[in-house]
Amino acid sequence: MVFVTGILYIIFGAITLVMLAFAIAALGMVGGGALTAPLIISLIFPTVVVVFEFGAGIYAVRNAHKLPKAGKLFENAIGLLIIMIISIASEAYAGSLTVLSFVSLVLPILMLVGAGMNKKEAQESGVQIEKSGKKNSQS
Repeated sequence: MVFVTGILYIIFGAITLVMLAFAIAALGMVGGGALTAPLIISLIFPTVVVVFEFGAGIYAVRNAHKLPKAGKLFENAIGLLIIMIISIASEAYAGSLTVLSFVSLVLPILMLVGAGMNKKEAQESGVQIEKSGKKNSQS
């Protein structure tokens, strides 16, 4: 499940990065090249989110079947879920919340469930799970 959601994150991340690039280019042309501070700030958050999702997708695909990485995959999934909740909250604050906003929770939840399954399997098989910021020093 982690592998498939990772591939979906890569695909959607690539599409969204291209769309953001077009949006930035279009805004630059429409505004006569003068991007205002609020406009730039409104483009920074989606760009950071997409880059994080894209990176998490690549990490998930590379490590989906490596049980020692289950802990880091689980942490990434929690991070993705938190980012989506913040995104939904900002949409609600801006008054642009729709039913489709909640669809964005599907992939992080699937990633969380898959990473949880990997983590459980690693614990049951006695595999040492790597934690964030620490490397296994096995010789």
